[in-house]
Amino acid sequence: MFGNHPKTVLILFFIQVMKSSNFLLEINNFTCHKYTPRITYVECEYFKFATNHYGLSGRIKFDSNLDRSFKTHVTVNVMPKNSRQNMHIVDLTFNVCVFLKQMLSNQFLRQYALEFKRISNIPSSCPFKKDVVYEAKNFTLTTESIPSYLPYMNFEFKMEFYDKNHIIGMFQVYGGTDGEKK
Repeated sequence: MFGNHPKTVLILFFIQVMKSSNFLLEINNFTCHKYTPRITYVECEYFKFATNHYGLSGRIKFDSNLDRSFKTHVTVNVMPKNSRQNMHIVDLTFNVCVFLKQMLSNQFLRQYALEFKRISNIPSSCPFKKDVVYEAKNFTLTTESIPSYLPYMNFEFKMEFYDKNHIIGMFQVYGGTDGEKK
């Protein structure tokens, strides 16, 4: 079938190897904090459904409407298992209202945005309303969520919430990847 196209076979093999998840994913902790009365309720939890398959759920409620002054700071830090050097992979601060309006038009974020909209009641535009519990339920993390070319590592994902440039709350996930599946 591929006799005259050895490069095609090699490319297909390479794609399959890159897609295979030959490592273990572990979520060690998922925490959430409120720092001011602006957040009246916050809760988070994670579930291990199977090896390499986790669900994250979070809920948050505010004491007043949040709009143009509502910002989020997202960081992702990793430390390869064979290193003592912490690497800052992502460090983004953005206005939540602007992001909500533009997230579906961004081709890079579109697939994640659609999944997040499917599992949550986060509004498509501001304001975030007072006394409404916003929930993201069973956001799925699997080895498919992590590029297979990354080294075995520990990681931290942190999402901090700000109103008028003052931190009001945070969600934080700790985990790691390790050697081949047993």
